[in-house]
Amino acid sequence: MLPNHRPNRRPNRLLLALAFLLIGSLLAMLLLTALLSITDASTSDPVVQWVGLDNYLRTVRSFLFRNALLHTFLVYAGAQVGALLLAMLSRPLLTRRWRGRAGFTLLLCLPLLMPATLGTLAWRQLLFPMGIHSDSALPLAGLAAVDGWRLWPIFALLLAILPRSKAMVLAALVGAIWVLTDAATPLVLIGGAPFQATDLWPSWIFQNAFSGGLIGESAAAAMLMLPSLAILAGSIAWIADRLPLQEEKDDRKLALGWIVVAGLLALVAGLPLVGQAAALRLEAFAPLMHTAFPRWLPTPPSLLSPLECWQAAQVGRGCISYAVSQLRADDLFRPLFGLQE
Repeated sequence: MLPNHRPNRRPNRLLLALAFLLIGSLLAMLLLTALLSITDASTSDPVVQWVGLDNYLRTVRSFLFRNALLHTFLVYAGAQVGALLLAMLSRPLLTRRWRGRAGFTLLLCLPLLMPATLGTLAWRQLLFPMGIHSDSALPLAGLAAVDGWRLWPIFALLLAILPRSKAMVLAALVGAIWVLTDAATPLVLIGGAPFQATDLWPSWIFQNAFSGGLIGESAAAAMLMLPSLAILAGSIAWIADRLPLQEEKDDRKLALGWIVVAGLLALVAGLPLVGQAAALRLEAFAPLMHTAFPRWLPTPPSLLSPLECWQAAQVGRGCISYAVSQLRADDLFRPLFGLQE
């Protein structure tokens, strides 16, 4: 007769205790933020007084805060669209068996494995020649590109394991949480310059709290995120519950067609930017090349100016656009998208 073994319940109790500790610490931080939001706490005055809802009213009336809200929405929309397009194009590479699928999955997950600050610094160096980091019309576009690059593997994995309708709804929530809780990327990439004019909601809270010293007002802005996320999550959950669960069709031909279309559009739209960036990089490396190879380069090489490279790229884009326009769309895209005559 086998002895009666009692199951060991200590690991379960330990995990339960850790879960309660984690939830309790989060609730404590939330309560502390709520208390600070109704005070005039600041780094310049040790005396704290109750101000009620004044911080909330002052935050909502602030032009910089409303500007940060608009920028947050624009960056969220741009990152969401870009990441979803890339995820839809890469989905067949994750769902079908082929020899390089493991390596492709590893490369796809690199943005998640890389520290956020390190990846943002690499993007800053890449976008530096095009002025995306500076005071121009492009900082928000660069920020949307970086966020979309990080969201791409998450969206691709969601599309690979879930039905497309459910995955897209869940991706909308994941993208919103990502943008609303990421203060490091906008601070490292563009820094809110000039004078917090390009801040997002989380980076505005960080700058207002630690640079401006307005702890109470920043806590009020942080508390405003909770109802926003709750409303967004509730709306997305309501939509997801009412979407039909359908079987996915074979989208191999469809994905191939979109890859060709996306490649042509990216080539036409991005050629001038690539030409300008290459020109600036070559111009920066010209003295270094002359110093390292004086025997083969007795004089500094004469490179094209950024304006000349930009003009050459514009000519190349015009030639590509003309060549594409001369193709018969039916003969080109019907086989790619699997359409019948």
